[in-house]
Amino acid sequence: MANLPDGNGVIRKMKQNKFNDLKSFLGFLHKFQAVQRKVFVPNQDRFEYDAEHSYLLAMTAWYLVETNKYDLDIDKVLHYALVHDLVESYTGDVAFFEENFSPIEKSKNEALALGKIKEDFKEWPNLGSLIEEYELRQDKESQFVYALDKLLPIINNYMDGGRIWKKFNLSLDCVLEYKTSKINISPEVTSYLEDLVLRLKQEESSLFNSN
Repeated sequence: MANLPDGNGVIRKMKQNKFNDLKSFLGFLHKFQAVQRKVFVPNQDRFEYDAEHSYLLAMTAWYLVETNKYDLDIDKVLHYALVHDLVESYTGDVAFFEENFSPIEKSKNEALALGKIKEDFKEWPNLGSLIEEYELRQDKESQFVYALDKLLPIINNYMDGGRIWKKFNLSLDCVLEYKTSKINISPEVTSYLEDLVLRLKQEESSLFNSN
């Protein structure tokens, strides 16, 4: 008969597995942390990273929900904000203004990435489920986070003097055409877009390359 491990051996094995799970998850987060976005950090000569973007989104969402007393579940809002871009650990960031951008290809790659996350972290099934819920956008919390995620880069670019818009030769019409319908799924965020559009139009000549 094969020798069975004693009680201490079983406990050591369990602890080893738990530690390996933790190490794998931290490695995943480090990979996510290294993903660069196609947005400049205002007043810095570098692009923003996914991890700092997610933190910025979560804190801004928290600020808006509490100061405006929005009827939103703040726990769900913060969870969605933290996981909303995790698939980019495997896909990288893709911007709508990049050459050969394909929304269909983007969705396909993100679905594959979500499958990998669910496979890699079976011990935490809620992570994959939460990302799926966010992508479905069937509750007002996910719609709020999704819309705010589309609004924040516009505000950041506005605060940065339009550097990224000039770099990729984008027009105001082009930016609004891609962003407006996505932001409008959340009435709470739309109210901020309306004020921002007025400012962008007033300062259009300094924020965008003239045609």
